[in-house]
Amino acid sequence: MLSECCVSPGNVGLTAIHSLSLGTPVITHSNMYNQGPEADAVIQGETGMYFHEDNVNDLSDVVDNLILNRRKMSMEANCIAQVKEFWNPAKQTAVFDEVVLKAIKD
Repeated sequence: MLSECCVSPGNVGLTAIHSLSLGTPVITHSNMYNQGPEADAVIQGETGMYFHEDNVNDLSDVVDNLILNRRKMSMEANCIAQVKEFWNPAKQTAVFDEVVLKAIKD
């Protein structure tokens, strides 16, 4: 909660949701083929930032951008709102139920 950001250089999962729920933006790589579904909660410039996978220089630039420009303050409310609206147990249960019901009908 006191951190400026959460850096997940590999595949981000529930770490993103935990971080965002505390108002802390997430930095992770932008290769969505190598990410879990929780990476969708990271919205560029709103709830976190992306860097090019396996590019340490880009990661460093993104971390610098977020910290030096004090971007956490502008992202904090967005982070919490993202979790409250989309990544809470009730919403995730509804998504799961919808997928299961669609599979049964098809």
